[in-house]
Amino acid sequence: MTKVQKADLGVIVPVYNRPTLLPGTLESILNQSWIPAELVIVNDGSTDNTCDVIKAWMDANHLVTHIKLLNTENRGVSAARNAGLRALEKHEYVAFLDSDDLWPSSFVECVLSRLKGSKNSVAASANAANRDERRGTVVSGRRELLALDPFHYMFRYGAGIASDTIFRANAIYESDLFNPELTSGEDTELFLRIALKGKWLHEPSCCVIHRYTDGLGNESGHLSELSDERLIAWNGIYERFLGEHGRETPNPRSLRRLLSRRWRQAGIQCEQRGNLRESRLCFGRAIYWEKRTFKLRFPWVR
Repeated sequence: MTKVQKADLGVIVPVYNRPTLLPGTLESILNQSWIPAELVIVNDGSTDNTCDVIKAWMDANHLVTHIKLLNTENRGVSAARNAGLRALEKHEYVAFLDSDDLWPSSFVECVLSRLKGSKNSVAASANAANRDERRGTVVSGRRELLALDPFHYMFRYGAGIASDTIFRANAIYESDLFNPELTSGEDTELFLRIALKGKWLHEPSCCVIHRYTDGLGNESGHLSELSDERLIAWNGIYERFLGEHGRETPNPRSLRRLLSRRWRQAGIQCEQRGNLRESRLCFGRAIYWEKRTFKLRFPWVR
C-alpha cells in the first residue's frame, strides 16, 4: 500500500448554499498526491441542506486527514475565511479553496514544492481555468504576470486567485487577515499587503478549475461584473493601498496610471448606465491620479 505524504498545510473552504458543487471540491482536496494536514470547512450560515451534505462527507472521510466543521452566522466570505484561519492548528502553509473550485491532484505537491524552494517568497500560484458547467466551455487564465509584478497584476485584473495559491501562514497572520467590512475586493486588499512581504511565485505545471453554473465569470474585480457602487468601492481599495504603501512597491508610477485608467473606465461605465453623478466622481478621480503621475515625473511643472 502506497504511503500518503502529509503536507504541513491547512486548507480553509468557506461555503454558503452549495450542496451540489461542494462534495467535488472537497474530494479534490483529499485526492492530492500530498494530503493537507488539516481541512477546515466554514459553513457561513447556509439555509439549505449544505450542512447535512458536509456532515455526511465528513463521516465518510474522517480517517483521511484532520477535518473540522465550523457553523457560523452568515457574515460573508471574509469573516468565514478569518474564522477558518483562527480555527486552524499551527501550520507553516495555508491555502483557501472556494466551494465551487477544483484542485488538480498535483496542486499541493507542485505549488508547495515551488514555495518551499524559495525562502524569500510568501505565496505561489498555479494557473487557472474558468469552466461553464452548463455549456462545458473553458477559458484559461495564466499567472506569469502575477509572479513578475503582483501589484501590477492585482491593480489590472483584481485578484480571483485565492483558490489557486498557497501562502506562507505567517505572511497572512502578520497582514491582519481579511477585512470583514468589505463585501467585494477583500482578497485583493489582503493579497496586496501580503505581496509587500516577499516574492510571489508562479507554478505553471498545474491548473485549478473555477466552476460556474450561470455562465463564465470574469476575473474578480473585472469592471464589467461590478455594480457602480462596487466599482467605486474597488477603486477605493486601490487608492488606500497606494496612499499607505505606494512607496514600498517597485513601480508606484505604473500603479497610479493603472488606477487612473480604472477610474476612467468606471466613469464610462457609470455614464453608460445613466449614473451621471457617479460618472463625474470617477472622471474626477481619474484626472487626480493622472495629474499626480505627471507632477511626480515633472515636479517643476505647475
